[in-house]
Amino acid sequence: MGIVFLFNLNIPFQDLLFHEDNGYYYRAIQLDTIFDWYQQLWWRWHNGFILTPLRDFFYSEGMVISLPGIRLIYLLLLCISSALTFMILTNIVKLKKIYAIPASITPNIMPAYFALPTGLNATYAVWSYIPIITAFLYMDGRSGKYQMFNPKGKIIFVVSYLFLIFISYDISIGAVLMTPIVILFPYLYREKLGKAATFILI
Repeated sequence: MGIVFLFNLNIPFQDLLFHEDNGYYYRAIQLDTIFDWYQQLWWRWHNGFILTPLRDFFYSEGMVISLPGIRLIYLLLLCISSALTFMILTNIVKLKKIYAIPASITPNIMPAYFALPTGLNATYAVWSYIPIITAFLYMDGRSGKYQMFNPKGKIIFVVSYLFLIFISYDISIGAVLMTPIVILFPYLYREKLGKAATFILI
């Protein structure tokens, strides 16, 4: 949302590397290819993380190319997260817009949250938040038509939802904090989804 972007517009141009960005900047200078990154981050790769090294590769190489540029991309991710939160609050929670707007933007404009998005490594949670919220919106939009799906359509629906959740958990460990919500959400839609789909999604 525009307010989030304007409020944080000065942050991408801070002349410093914050949190663990120093180490990842050094790695970006030393490592040439994505294969080098997977070898360097073997402990994440061998613990089942496929996308996390790709995320680290993305922002680390981005720092070398343009530090303000990669921070602006992260700032856009924060804006997208606020927009998705607004959609959840208005479409699913049925909150009035006058309340949904401050509720969706306040977490991303708090002055004390200097690390977001100054520290690219510290802004890992937004990568998990966006696919999870997208999955919720997808379920809400499709669940009303779910009972009318043919068997193939039901399989596509379930696989698509689980794929978004997988992306969230694999790209950032921050998704662990949203596990209770990930479990609760299909339960709330259990009557529309049916017992089998609800069990699979939970």
